[in-house]
This record gives sequence, structure tokens and C-alpha cells, in this order.
Amino acid sequence: MMKQLFLASVFGILINSPTVQADLASAFDSDQEGWRFANDVYPLVWKSEGGNPGGFIEGEDIGDGRTWYFVSPESWKGDWSKYKKLSFDLKQVGNGSGFDSDDLIIVGNNGQSLFWKGEREPAENWTSYSISLDPSTFKATRAKYNSIIKNIDKIMIRGEFISGNDIGGLDNVGVSETPEAVHGSTLGLGRYNVVCQNTKTHQAVKLAGNVKLDWDCEAMGLIVNDGDPVSITIKGNAAK
Repeated sequence: MMKQLFLASVFGILINSPTVQADLASAFDSDQEGWRFANDVYPLVWKSEGGNPGGFIEGEDIGDGRTWYFVSPESWKGDWSKYKKLSFDLKQVGNGSGFDSDDLIIVGNNGQSLFWKGEREPAENWTSYSISLDPSTFKATRAKYNSIIKNIDKIMIRGEFISGNDIGGLDNVGVSETPEAVHGSTLGLGRYNVVCQNTKTHQAVKLAGNVKLDWDCEAMGLIVNDGDPVSITIKGNAAK
């Protein structure tokens, strides 16, 4: 007997459990790996446990009013034009209210920078981020983006999100050539339709008629940035 089935669920961008190997990577499992700091923070400390998983690096705010950042090692300088995705994990412990600042700064050797602000503050548990390396992510022209990305001096990842005393942790920084897809899968259905929608921009794509077990929304043309809410609607026939 065939039963009509309608399923609807809302997913964030799939940013956990990366499926590709990063070309530049810092997992901090044995040391600080050359990462530095900027602005009002005490020298970074490497922790052998408590990461996501394994080791991680941690900074404690001094509190002079500036926003402090984790800064990439010297070995990460150079041409990033082949890279498509930057990912990292953050956590934050402290008391106080949040405040607005740039969450990521990519600094070029030409003195110019790219700026990105996310929509989620890190929690006391590890929070994962995945950022598309594309001009639209940074609201930059292609010319400006290329002039910076082809000769990067450093990246700066925000470590402080609280106006008050705080401690920030960083783990699993990776830069890779292949972006992760917004995708999904299901079991127990026959042929059905899937609609993927970016509920922030309202753009939608439809996978019609013959989807079976899994799908890739971005491969079908859905455009998303980190933090965009994605609605995936499944409608079809379920067979017992």
C-alpha cells in the first residue's frame, strides 16, 4: 500500500564533520602550531585536552577595550586563490553582553583587507563555522578580492565576543579547495520531490521527480553563506 508522505524540516548549513581534507590545517593536537594573537589578550596558551577533540589554543582577554584575535602563522602566507572554504571551531566563556565586530579579517600584503561578520556567537561548547572564500562573502569586488587573496599576509579570527571578562578557544582551522555541500539524505521513500530554500534570501531550487536517497542543494544552484538558514522540504510516496 502506498501512503502519501509530507516531511518538512529546517537545517543549518552542514558545517560539521568535514568531508574533505584541508590543504592548510591546524588541529593543535601537539602544540600551538605557530598561531599568534592581536590586541588585548594575554599570550595564547596551548591546551592538550578539551578541544574538538584533542588539543586547542586559548586566549584570555586583558580588557583594554580592543577586540582581540587569533592570528595565523607565518607559514600560511601566500596565494590562496585556489582555496574555496575556510573552517574553524570556536568556544567562548565569560560574563557580559555581546558586541558587534568583524569575526574574520583577511589581510593582504597590499595593505587591504577583507571583512566578514557571522550571525552566530560561539557558545561555551564548541561552535563550528564554515566560510566560502568568494567575493560575495566579503561584499567585495572581484578585483579587490583577487588582489588580496593572491597574496595573503595573515588571517585574523575573532576570539572575543563578550564585553567583559572572557576566555576564547580555537580549534580545527582548515582551508581547502573543495567547498562542502548543503545536502541531505533519507531512507524509506520511493521517488519524490525535494525543494531547497535559503530562507534568508528566499531563493529556492527544486529537485523533481526522481530523487531517491540523497541530494545536493548547492549542486542544483542554491546559493548560501555561513549561517544562512536552509529549509529542505520532501514530498513523495512512502512504500511499506
